[in-house]
Amino acid sequence: GGQVAYGDLDGDGQEEAVVIVVSDPNGSAIFHDLAVVAEQDGAPAHVASAALPDPVVLKEVDVEDGLIKVVMDTLGPGDGQCCPSQHTVSFYGLQNGVLVELASQTVE
Repeated sequence: GGQVAYGDLDGDGQEEAVVIVVSDPNGSAIFHDLAVVAEQDGAPAHVASAALPDPVVLKEVDVEDGLIKVVMDTLGPGDGQCCPSQHTVSFYGLQNGVLVELASQTVE
């Protein structure tokens, strides 16, 4: 696990790459998107993206059984915007070409 993970997310027998795209559009907030990239005609091509919670501290991104597993800290009760501390595990999957969050749970 790290910031890039590989696995077959659409059942076609070919691995897709899962990457984290970080953007800072206005200088005051940093946003994280989960993006799926596949090889098409020998070149990488964007398949789908989903926004991760804001703010977030990423711990791990992995592919398990065709699903994307994201381990992160998100805002918990009483957390300030600076300091998300709620340990969260979320699973994302491709559905009809759209990347959706399928399940999420907080862990102690």
